[in-house]
Amino acid sequence: MPRTSTGQALGWEWPELGNGSRSPYRGITRAHYTYQGDDFALGAFSCARMDPLWSQLNWIGEGHHIVFPTTSVGICVMSEGPILTGPNHVILYNPGDQYKRQLISTEGDRSIFMIVRPQRLRSHPRLGHVEDGSGPRFASRLVPLRPRAHLARWALVRYLSVASNPDAELVEDVCCFILDEVLDAAEGSRDGPHHPVVDEAKALLVRRYAEPLTLNQIGKELFISAFHLARLFKAETNYTLHGYLMQLRLRHALELLADPHLEVRHIGSRVGFTTHSHFTESFRRSFRATPSFVRRIDADRLRALSVA
Repeated sequence: MPRTSTGQALGWEWPELGNGSRSPYRGITRAHYTYQGDDFALGAFSCARMDPLWSQLNWIGEGHHIVFPTTSVGICVMSEGPILTGPNHVILYNPGDQYKRQLISTEGDRSIFMIVRPQRLRSHPRLGHVEDGSGPRFASRLVPLRPRAHLARWALVRYLSVASNPDAELVEDVCCFILDEVLDAAEGSRDGPHHPVVDEAKALLVRRYAEPLTLNQIGKELFISAFHLARLFKAETNYTLHGYLMQLRLRHALELLADPHLEVRHIGSRVGFTTHSHFTESFRRSFRATPSFVRRIDADRLRALSVA
């Protein structure tokens, strides 16, 4: 486990990772750190579909968490309405948040999380957080994850998994880039009641992203006019339906690129693209890099994909 610095400062240290539940269930380790640095820590979380956590009240812990879901899951933070998450958004948790989760994917709940040191948030110039008597707090909950930020997060996790001696300064710089992107997107995000049909549309797209879905087809399956659905979806998610679908395909393609046994020319068809050229052009336009470039991650390529 890469640990490039102590992550400690006067009166503060990285929180101990529990299992995500107020009632610990012995024998299961669901979360672990992969990096602890000066201002940021990174880790991975996994909760299988038969895990008892699905029926329990969960506790995020003491840190400010930015959670990057890799599967779709329903989340309901206490005193707030339920939200449906997935790879196209991040969830922002404040210290001490309690929540329940709802099973959506057969893969359960899998995510990457970033914990941000309070002082880093307190001194951040963007308006993506508010301050109360207990310290800085995120003002938004569900925030669209921009393609470049998603790619940087994915590449950073890949880099930490292959680098025997990670460059701590580079890792902190990439984390800072991701934080900037998330807080900038949070300024334009919309929290509040969610229309049930929007979550139904998101769930449909998550399940069937590789199919040749059209707006009219989605509207018919959800018993709503295509125009009304498109308007509601854009207002609540900051994505068009087509844009949401394309990002699901491309982000699933990124996960497949981590498998060295899969040829790039086969990945596009597996996530719903009809031609290899359409896949590579869509990938390049979204992530500003080619699939072949991002497949082989080292320090120079990580820097080029994020902080350059």
